[in-house]
Amino acid sequence: MKLKPLAIALSLAAASYLSPAAEANIPPEGCAIGDVYYGISMDDVIEYVGEPDRTYNNVQHPRFRARDTQKFVYSSGYIIFEKGIVRECHVTTHNPDLATPGGIMVGSRLRDVEREYGFPNTQYKEGRNTYYVYECDGVTAEMQFVADRNDKIVEIAFITAY
Repeated sequence: MKLKPLAIALSLAAASYLSPAAEANIPPEGCAIGDVYYGISMDDVIEYVGEPDRTYNNVQHPRFRARDTQKFVYSSGYIIFEKGIVRECHVTTHNPDLATPGGIMVGSRLRDVEREYGFPNTQYKEGRNTYYVYECDGVTAEMQFVADRNDKIVEIAFITAY
C-alpha cells in the first residue's frame, strides 16, 4: 500500500516542524550592524558611518586593556575599538541603515529575530528586558538582541566574546 510511506513522511515533516528550533550560530558576514562589522578598522568606520559625535580614549572596559581602547559615540549608539579595530558595536536607535544583514533593527520583534536566526545560544532576562545571544561563527564575537517587556528590540549589539 503506497499510503503508508506517505503517512510516515508527513508525520516526520510535522514532527520536525513542531519541534523547537535548534540553537543557531550566525555566520561571520551576519555579525554586523549596517556597514559596521566585527574586526574592521577605525578608518573604515569613519568612512562608512562618519565622524563620531564624541570620542574617548583609554576607556575602562572589562574585556580590554584601557590603554588600547577608543570609544566612538554617535546619536544612534557607540562603537568600541581595541588597537584601532572594531570589537563592539551597540545600536539603540531605530534606523533602517543600522539593521543586521538579516534586516533586524531596533523596533523589530523577538519573533522576527527567531524567524531570521533561529533559537539563540543563550537567552536570559535582566529586569524587564530579555536578551537573545547568538555566537558568530569564525570570529570571537556574539550578537545580542535586547527586547523590552513587549518583546520589542531596544538594542542590538555585537561584542567580543571571551
